Amino acid sequence: MRDNLVRALDQDADADIRPGVESTLEAFDRALQDENVAFISPDPGEDVDPERHEVMQQVDSDQPAGTIADLYQQGYEMAEKILRPARVTVSSDE
Repeated sequence: MRDNLVRALDQDADADIRPGVESTLEAFDRALQDENVAFISPDPGEDVDPERHEVMQQVDSDQPAGTIADLYQQGYEMAEKILRPARVTVSSDE
């Protein structure tokens, strides 16, 4: 659900529904925080952690080979249990 709200915000900065979507996303994030759900959002250049990251594809990148090139989709964890791994692209060694 959160992913859909974020996608809606990415679509049209001038949409009339934007304030409502922003408010809903903020409320949803507060609910996640209240339940101790943390985001998994690795930065480019970080090593891949197979427990926390799902590699979607290898891409040409300025990052060192085998490291995260870009975050494709945020992941979630709660009490050190992975609810959904972060989906990432990884820099190829070419």
